[in-house]
Amino acid sequence: MDLYSKLPTVAKEFIKYVFVGGFATVVDIMVFWVLRRVGINLIISNVCSFTAGITVNYLLSVRFIFEKSSVKNKKVEFIIFCVIGVIGLFVNTSVIWVLYQQLNVMDMIAKVIATGVSFVWNFLARKFIIYR
Repeated sequence: MDLYSKLPTVAKEFIKYVFVGGFATVVDIMVFWVLRRVGINLIISNVCSFTAGITVNYLLSVRFIFEKSSVKNKKVEFIIFCVIGVIGLFVNTSVIWVLYQQLNVMDMIAKVIATGVSFVWNFLARKFIIYR
């Protein structure tokens, strides 16, 4: 019995999104780590790394996860994807700033926690706004 085949579509998409998002997260965190280690500002490092991660996420999401878009124009789809990502970036950066600047959490730990929070936002928003 194949348990995966019996799952609802949204559950299958979420499982795939975990893997795609996981890969994009590795890209995001590695870029962040490199930029921080060469002395780039916390916020600039986060914006650059998040941008790298969201680009990877978009390319893999449209290829491997979400089969049907409710947006027919790919340019519009990408713009909506990016707007959701910018909101996710704001959430991500806010969490990092609070943890690092206000609560003295190490920058990499703050980044990982913030990534988890924005991961949930990004999946739900993309699933229910773009890929219904």
